[in-house]
Amino acid sequence: MTRTKEQILEAILKWEEDNGESFTDYFDANMNADTFIFWCVGKGYITTEQYRQWEKQYRQKISYASDLNSYLYNEDNDPDVPYAIVITEEFNQEALEKAFGILAEFIETSLIYQERFEEFLTNLIEINYEKAVQEYFRGTRRRLLYVALDNNDNKIEITGATEIPFSKLTTARWYMKL
Repeated sequence: MTRTKEQILEAILKWEEDNGESFTDYFDANMNADTFIFWCVGKGYITTEQYRQWEKQYRQKISYASDLNSYLYNEDNDPDVPYAIVITEEFNQEALEKAFGILAEFIETSLIYQERFEEFLTNLIEINYEKAVQEYFRGTRRRLLYVALDNNDNKIEITGATEIPFSKLTTARWYMKL
């Protein structure tokens, strides 16, 4: 399903309303900060100077630089985050929605991020093979697991009867339902 940026924004706001949680707290794991920030430079949402400030912090592994909450919306004009996409003196819903609108535009632009967004909305998150082993094969199976063995990304629910070729175990894409 391909959504417009308006539909993505609407889905983000609905997700927050339905879950009573911050969308960015949960979607952060699906983001690649450098891809998004660089895209924002190209779109003119931040300046080259702001990008360089972000890049410096990112290289130094300062947490703000890799936290979607921080680099998307700086709600108190925090001097430690001068590169945030939207900066305000204090929290306001209009500014937050502006930030979400920019994020929605980014998601709309990328097939990869559209896929990640849709999987997020269905509570499927991609995990690595080691996490899949921990969640299922070691008996801690607290959540449903799915695996995509082919390039079509068709997902198969893992059950006791699921057969997976040994050669595919580490190359398959693994998903977990939250």
